[in-house]
Amino acid sequence: MAKVSGHQEKVLTAMDGHTLYYFTRDSADKATCTASCAAMWPPLRMSGPIAPHVPNIPGKFTATKGANGWQVNYKGHPLYTFQGDKIAGQANGNGIFGGTWWAVTPTVKPLSTASTQPAPHKSTGW
Repeated sequence: MAKVSGHQEKVLTAMDGHTLYYFTRDSADKATCTASCAAMWPPLRMSGPIAPHVPNIPGKFTATKGANGWQVNYKGHPLYTFQGDKIAGQANGNGIFGGTWWAVTPTVKPLSTASTQPAPHKSTGW
C-alpha cells in the first residue's frame, strides 16, 4: 500500500517497499527512460532469472536487456522507482510530468507490442 494522490492504494513495490512506476512513453518490454532520466527514475534491475508469476499478483513479470541492463517488466511495462520517494509507501511520482509517470497497480492494463501509450489506472481516489 502507498499513499497515492492522498489515498491509500494497492501498488507494486520494490523489495525495499518503494513504489514502482511505469512511463507512458515506453513500449512493450522496451525502456525509453535511460541515462539522465534513469538517474531520477531508477530502473528496477535484476541480475538473474525472474519468476514470471508472483503469488497474489495477477499478471506476468519478464525481464529484458537494454540500455538500463536487465530491467524488470510487469505486463510489458518496464518498471522504475522514483528519487522523489524518500521512504517506502510514498508515491510522489504518480501522474507527474504531464501524466507520463504512474504508480503500477496490479490492475494496470498490459502493454502489448501493438500498444502505444496505455491509459493509466485510476481508482476513484485518484
